[in-house]
Amino acid sequence: MIFEEVSFHDSEILEVRENSGDQSLDFFIEFPVNWRDNKFEPRILRFTDVISYSKNEIPFTGNPTILEIKIISSSKIEMVTNAGSRIIEFSSAKLMIANNN
Repeated sequence: MIFEEVSFHDSEILEVRENSGDQSLDFFIEFPVNWRDNKFEPRILRFTDVISYSKNEIPFTGNPTILEIKIISSSKIEMVTNAGSRIIEFSSAKLMIANNN
């Protein structure tokens, strides 16, 4: 699972888009590519075949930042942010380079 291989800590969530036609969920994030130099680049964290998505966050000024992603099961995670948490149940997830298409 991608969450065992990649750290999303400090990724800033810019936008979340749902595609109800194919049941996907795209998190547009600023992803840390070099922590030492504080370098971030746009990425998309895509969840496919999403069964459920729940958001339990407080009102917040600015964009939430991912602090931790907890693996609940092979198809369910809890995304802990500085504003609260989000739980996503899905069949697969991948990190993609964001482009302007």
